[in-house]
Amino acid sequence: MQDLKINLGKINANKIRALISDLEFKGKSRKEHKSYLDYTTDEYKESETILTSLFGEIDEEVLNFLNLVCSIEINEDNYKEVMQELKVFSDSYQYKEVDLRKTKEELIKQRAEHETAQKKQEEETAKQNAEIKASGNLTHSEKISLGTKEIAKQIREKLKKIAGVKFSVTMQSYSGGSSISVYLMESNFKVIEDFKNLSDEAIFKYKDGGRRTEEQLKEMQEGGHFQLNTHYTHEEYNKDLWNNGVFLTEAGHKLFREVNKIVNYYNYDNSDIQSDYFNVNFYCHLSIGKWDKPYILNEAETKTEAKTEIKTDVEEITFKTNEEKNGLEIYFKSKPNEEIRNLLKSNGFRWGRFNRCWYKKDYAGLEAEIKKVLGVV
Repeated sequence: MQDLKINLGKINANKIRALISDLEFKGKSRKEHKSYLDYTTDEYKESETILTSLFGEIDEEVLNFLNLVCSIEINEDNYKEVMQELKVFSDSYQYKEVDLRKTKEELIKQRAEHETAQKKQEEETAKQNAEIKASGNLTHSEKISLGTKEIAKQIREKLKKIAGVKFSVTMQSYSGGSSISVYLMESNFKVIEDFKNLSDEAIFKYKDGGRRTEEQLKEMQEGGHFQLNTHYTHEEYNKDLWNNGVFLTEAGHKLFREVNKIVNYYNYDNSDIQSDYFNVNFYCHLSIGKWDKPYILNEAETKTEAKTEIKTDVEEITFKTNEEKNGLEIYFKSKPNEEIRNLLKSNGFRWGRFNRCWYKKDYAGLEAEIKKVLGVV
């Protein structure tokens, strides 16, 4: 409500505001008459309830009157008249009564409609559960009845079937629910991208405005323990995306996407973030390594791929020597395909977003070598 324009002194202004507050309180008060059926005896009963300002809203009649008063500039000439009108309106105002009563027949019909809708919902749920079971999956109630300990056991067995990796699966119960943590402990393929293969754009972004140096970022990337953000496993792979402290390889992203799919098969999420309400079967945590036992890449088992040569249209490529940095820059007329990009990365070249070229420092005089790799004769 807008402020009253009063210039008559504090005492008189407070009197007006006190009358308006009284009207507001009355406007929010109301009496409700209800009726109901006692299901135990099937008797028809009525009740009355006085609702205070916690339940009701200002009556339209009161609201219109107060808006009218607030639109008037009260001064010495009209003060007494306005006060008199306010007092008369306040004294004459009656509590609003709302009649919500229904006849016994109406209530019986309402109950029958409710029971019919409830039965229809139960039949639909039973049909959905039958379809879920026929597909070999678990229903919502079956997931709950399994218990987190049994779910962790089943997840452990499924993860053992993934070749070339070793996981550790733990569970924890607490007053607010339970959680399952999956740790990747070993793999015979790279899940963490080599720092030298990161783009300048990614490094620049996650330096975080100078809060981290390139060396600090490199040290983080080469660490042995990372707790991942499970949200990113639902998205498509992005080589420039920092997953909570680490850049994953495409193979690493694919692996954790599959792990998350296995874990969430046993989960459900009926949460409502807007109301800060969380309702899940359990909380899921994905990590690479543990704080006291880092992740290991079994390089002896890692398959190494020889650098392959491909044929490239020479008209599409421009080579330029950067004398200042003693390096080589490679410019393409159009974006090279993934095979070419991977060859450039494996030979130590990085993408420069400012010059829009691929470059490598201390590469002067070795132009013929990369031309051979790219198939440029």
